[in-house]
Amino acid sequence: MVSIVRGTVVKKLLVLVTFVAMLLAVLTVQAAAPVESVASDADLMATPAVAMASPSMGWGVEASFPGDNVAVSGPWSVVTSWNFPSPGTATVYHNDGTEWAHYQELEPSALDMDDPAFGRNVAVDGRVAAVSATEAVYVFEFDGAEWVERAKLVASNIGDVLFGRDVYVDGSTITVGGADSAYVFVNSRRGWTEQVRLTASDGELGDYFGGAVAVSGDTVVVAASGRDNPGVGDGAVYVFDRSGSRWVETAILTPSEIHSSGFSFGGSVDVLGETVAVSGGFWRNGAAWVFERSRDGWVETELLRSVVDDGIFFFGEQIVIDGQQIAVSAPGGFLSSSNGEIFLFRQRGDSWLLEQRVETGNPLIEEGFGFRFDLSGEVLAGVADYPESVVYFLRR
Repeated sequence: MVSIVRGTVVKKLLVLVTFVAMLLAVLTVQAAAPVESVASDADLMATPAVAMASPSMGWGVEASFPGDNVAVSGPWSVVTSWNFPSPGTATVYHNDGTEWAHYQELEPSALDMDDPAFGRNVAVDGRVAAVSATEAVYVFEFDGAEWVERAKLVASNIGDVLFGRDVYVDGSTITVGGADSAYVFVNSRRGWTEQVRLTASDGELGDYFGGAVAVSGDTVVVAASGRDNPGVGDGAVYVFDRSGSRWVETAILTPSEIHSSGFSFGGSVDVLGETVAVSGGFWRNGAAWVFERSRDGWVETELLRSVVDDGIFFFGEQIVIDGQQIAVSAPGGFLSSSNGEIFLFRQRGDSWLLEQRVETGNPLIEEGFGFRFDLSGEVLAGVADYPESVVYFLRR
């Protein structure tokens, strides 16, 4: 999950300033500037990836709890809260088949209890949960009765102040984003230990390598949303594959089409098996890409986006792959026609079709739904971050 801490009010002000600046720029150069071709609603509706569906059909809110971030895996969920300078919290909820209920508070033994960064990012897979803090990630495992702290992960690169800005769990492997780095930890008889520190083969200062990470089996993907790609725009995703205990950079993924200034390909990333999903964007320019591994390497197979003229802002804030589903959030913002939605795409043959647009059911009350979210099977948990941060659990 991406560790970008920003309030909805600040986001709205920034967007307003940007909107005014862009409007003035357009008026100034309108006569001399070439006209950019924009797809119409009819054109977009003809594309399988943007076929429309009834919003929230079949989804119902099961529960809601205060929180700023969330991770879900099966019957377990970890909800974190942080409100600088107050200490952060991490709360485990369990679903017994009928309802979500409080199960346990996670309190690391080695943590300075005044650490406001505890809970900044969170991930859970099965019986393993990881919660980031200041320059550390705490690992908890469920022993059959309670969640027990098993390790405190720190960076081998001493002084990596960004360590923990993203975290991802897949079985016995945890990947952590850091400063121009990504760290891979594995669980063995010796406990959780660092296996490798990954860096980009062509990395430069300002590439933001490590801003988003994901792992599936023997494949790790690391985003560098600030990497310059001449003629295309900013952003790239690096693919690393493991053979034994050795990790090798095997690909650098970039978008095939030119995108606009301010766009950041790689703002969020996920991987499952032979599929990588990447999202990014700014204001109304959001999009998501699907890459598939073939015998010839990684191939971009799909471009996912919302309808251009639908008033959906910040499409691509976060992306998640779960089975045959890809979910992309659009938390909205100032001037948006939506107070936040999560777009669900389902794989049908060789295409990804937009199946539904999910809202909380309270669009007039909450804003920013999808600011953070997770998807596990038929459960979707998403954060609406304004006026207060609330995590909604929806089930199909």
